Amino acid sequence: MTIYRIEATLHATAYVRADSPEEALAIAKQQIGDFVEAADDGETFTCKDYSDPDLPDFSFSPAMTIGGFDEEAEEASDDD
Repeated sequence: MTIYRIEATLHATAYVRADSPEEALAIAKQQIGDFVEAADDGETFTCKDYSDPDLPDFSFSPAMTIGGFDEEAEEASDDD
């Protein structure tokens, strides 16, 4: 059986410590730019509560919504 790769659009929520909404947006844009490489390193995605003093200054909620799949599938390779 072959493994196929299908691109998906994800919608996520970022949590940012900032003094204003404008600063939060600027920090978020600086953190991820146009692309983010998601990794489960315990800092990028966190289940910590907003009141937890150990909540990172920038993190993503572990809950995401899949907005859809591309209409094409291609065979996955070790280069992916």
